[in-house]
Amino acid sequence: MARPRKQIDINFNAIDAAPVGTMHKIAPIAEQAGASGPTVRDRLAEHYGDRITFHRGRKGGFVIVGATTDDNCVV
Repeated sequence: MARPRKQIDINFNAIDAAPVGTMHKIAPIAEQAGASGPTVRDRLAEHYGDRITFHRGRKGGFVIVGATTDDNCVV
């Protein structure tokens, strides 16, 4: 039986309020949430899906692009 997921509270409203296309760091968000960086990275990827891109290295972090409004999209 799998272990239940830890309750991690990430402030997605603060991330969404930041300017679109800016680089964010994972470490401060992980520290506020009380979780490890890889765990927060996984949760961010789950929440934002294809809108988020991660960059490795010293100047790395993640960038969230704005929601696309494709009028020709059929749901």
